[in-house]
Amino acid sequence: MVHRPAAEGARRRGGSIRDRRQAWIVLSAVCVVLAMVCFEAVAEESGSESALELTSPVRQQLRLLNEAWRSWTRAYYKIDREAADHALGQLMTTTSRLGMSSLPDLSNAASAFAVSAAREEDFERSAWVLDMARQLDPSRPETDFAAATIARLSGDYVGVATSTLKGSVSLMKLPIARTIWLHDLGLWLIYALILSGGLFVALQMATKGGALLYDLARFMSPPLDLRTADILTAVALVWPLVLPHGLVWLMIYWSIMLWGYGSRSEKAVFMILWLSLGLTPLALSMQQRAVQLTLAPPVRAIDHLTAGRLYGSLFADLGVLETLMPDHPVTRELEADLHRRFGQWEHARSIYTVMLDESVVTGFESAAALNNLGVYHHRKGEWGTAVNYFREATRQNSGMTEAFFNLAQAFSQLYKFSDSNLAMARAKELDRARVTTWERTDVSIEESAVAVDGGFQRTSLLRQDLEANWRGAAESTTAVDLWRRHFSLSVVAGVMLLAMTLHLVRSQMGYRSTLLEPRVLLDAKADRWARALIPGLKSARAERGGRTLIALLIPVALLIIALPMGWRFRAPLAFDPGSGLPMTIGLVGLAAYFLARIRLETRS
Repeated sequence: MVHRPAAEGARRRGGSIRDRRQAWIVLSAVCVVLAMVCFEAVAEESGSESALELTSPVRQQLRLLNEAWRSWTRAYYKIDREAADHALGQLMTTTSRLGMSSLPDLSNAASAFAVSAAREEDFERSAWVLDMARQLDPSRPETDFAAATIARLSGDYVGVATSTLKGSVSLMKLPIARTIWLHDLGLWLIYALILSGGLFVALQMATKGGALLYDLARFMSPPLDLRTADILTAVALVWPLVLPHGLVWLMIYWSIMLWGYGSRSEKAVFMILWLSLGLTPLALSMQQRAVQLTLAPPVRAIDHLTAGRLYGSLFADLGVLETLMPDHPVTRELEADLHRRFGQWEHARSIYTVMLDESVVTGFESAAALNNLGVYHHRKGEWGTAVNYFREATRQNSGMTEAFFNLAQAFSQLYKFSDSNLAMARAKELDRARVTTWERTDVSIEESAVAVDGGFQRTSLLRQDLEANWRGAAESTTAVDLWRRHFSLSVVAGVMLLAMTLHLVRSQMGYRSTLLEPRVLLDAKADRWARALIPGLKSARAERGGRTLIALLIPVALLIIALPMGWRFRAPLAFDPGSGLPMTIGLVGLAAYFLARIRLETRS
């Protein structure tokens, strides 16, 4: 009987550990299933959902990827590192043949395997599996976050901090995550200002509320007895609490009542806070739409393709892009570039040719398409036709190093060595390092010409047009929608008008509280601690509105950082980094801030 609580605690802890292990087994299984079917899925999706038709050789390469991954998973379960290394080599070779450089889905799956092995306390296997996850996609921050989990399981807390920090840095290098982080920064500033504004109003009530109570009570006391007037005054100050979101309306109501009692700087702060509150719904709506665009399938496809990542829903996302921007020249060029990367030169050639015909009408710069058509004919040994395309590409874009280098290669095959030397000199003048790399590449004469990723290089233009279309679709011109969108600004205008009107009426009647003498409610020691622990109190007593708001803004901003991540937009990550790092930064910052305040007050 004595040991039953300990036994029950042990059973609970054991059940918790088993639950976590089962959860990780389920996660690993899900990652495996998704990774194993992703390349078969993209091959099937390319049929009807996307105009990107895949030839049989490309489909075969995708199947080889799937088979190599199956081999890798079998090697993992058998703890056969040699077989796993062989399968990894097949994966990377096949990926390179498809014109890509990394496999993010498989990298995330391998990271899940590494964490699963660490939970089984097989840290040796976990280490080499995690290393393979990095090879599958070196830029994935999830790999570092998985390494942090493994370090925590092994008791290496320095490794936890190092891996978390490294993963956070890698996360900021991803365009999608960086964009979401910038919007998180905007949210942080908005919430910090609004919460600080509420505390500013509360501090104004703490320092000037006595004067307000006195005026209200004396205004009611002639027809009413003093006790009844005090009760009605108290009710008059807190009645907004019965409304929905009562605390917000209470702060707005108090700010209206207190506006006339403030100094010029305090009145200015009130105005700033009212405007901020009115603009907050509009800012939040704009941020939400911007994040939705950032996470939209077309933008995801653009970002991954630009980085050379082959992922499971690639062709479905490209189908959405084609649906939204079917006639955009960059969409077509991006599709042609992807065909070319996959080795589907005939499909790419037909699209590049259509682009040239359309550029005559639209004026869209087509030097990259001209260069790539020249590469197509160069690969077929049609040197004269290739020279014509390369020469036209250099005419349209005199800074294209690839076109001059390719022109030199084609002239050389026509035995026009003087022209070849001139073109090569121009190419080296533009970018000697890249030309040297191309010259040292061991390829056949037909494959020596260098293609240009024109569509990939102009994805920023495509993103801008996507954003413009998205904003146009989100905007509404109906009277009801316009009223809803600007309701908060209408409320702010009413608040300002009401505060000024009330101040003018009081000024005519006279502020009776100005005749009151300020009273000291605390002794010197307690008052000193109050000034140290209540930011802005000293400035509020001196009626310095800007300093009061800043004194409140600093700890509130640090507190928001320390809060869990529920208030933020979330980046699509396979492994969540958690809130440990921001929580540590926020708590350490708060501690340093208040220690500094206490030290200053005790010295003074």
